[in-house]
Amino acid sequence: MTAARATLALAVALVLAAVVFETTPLYVPGVALLIAYAAARLWVWLAARGARIEQRPAPRAVIEGEEHPLDVLVRTALPIPAGTVTHPLAATPVPAGQTPSMRVRVGVRPLRRGWHHVDPVTLHIRDPLRLAAAEVRASEAQRVLVLPRIEPVVIAPGGLDGAEARTRMGAGTPRGDGVGKRPLPSEMDGLRSYRPGSPASRIHWPILARSGELVERRLVGGADASPVVVLDAENPEDAEALDRAVRAAASLCRHLAPTAGCTGRRVAAESRLRASGRAA
Repeated sequence: MTAARATLALAVALVLAAVVFETTPLYVPGVALLIAYAAARLWVWLAARGARIEQRPAPRAVIEGEEHPLDVLVRTALPIPAGTVTHPLAATPVPAGQTPSMRVRVGVRPLRRGWHHVDPVTLHIRDPLRLAAAEVRASEAQRVLVLPRIEPVVIAPGGLDGAEARTRMGAGTPRGDGVGKRPLPSEMDGLRSYRPGSPASRIHWPILARSGELVERRLVGGADASPVVVLDAENPEDAEALDRAVRAAASLCRHLAPTAGCTGRRVAAESRLRASGRAA
């Protein structure tokens, strides 16, 4: 039985006992409890009708492992000594309502990476004796993107990193990609019109023999291209293993971006099925 029901039952029992046994002193505590019960419910009802709770726009993106802060403005018509602001994902409730207008911050515990709908906060209104309670909820939920945590990239002994690779390996070698000490060989990336001064090894002789048009091969150095970071999200061992892989891919992209940039690709079962469907 709750405190409110117990108080009401005790008050009614005292009044009935005073009437049945004609014991006048029992009227005093019985009537006092009835007045306290009615006053508490009236106070909480009026406070709930006059309370307004506004949830300020929160950051649209947070880093994995960080709390998601929710700034709340609470306006009340009556003081609420036992008022608290709560959230389903908050560790502890935050006291509120002692003044007509106050700002509070609710810290939502760290969320898993990805998009999340964060429910609105709730203002709980209670009287000092805990005889009545009411709730006032904020207007709408918010959407937040939890980004993967960035970990430091440790370079293997003997490997090159960043601008050090370009300095030690010279021009025409990896642009700080950190791919290693050995440059990747050049490869053909199409044909173009012959430019005077190009070496004869680049001339496409079969086309010259067939059409008489002088065309040269356009070569690109494989190491000059931006590195590609591929994340294979198909059949992970478990959710934590996939999270670790996402953190590793994000950390590599962040590490490579200032020097040579990179291209990220995500491979999953759904994307492969769509690709096979289009091919069919």
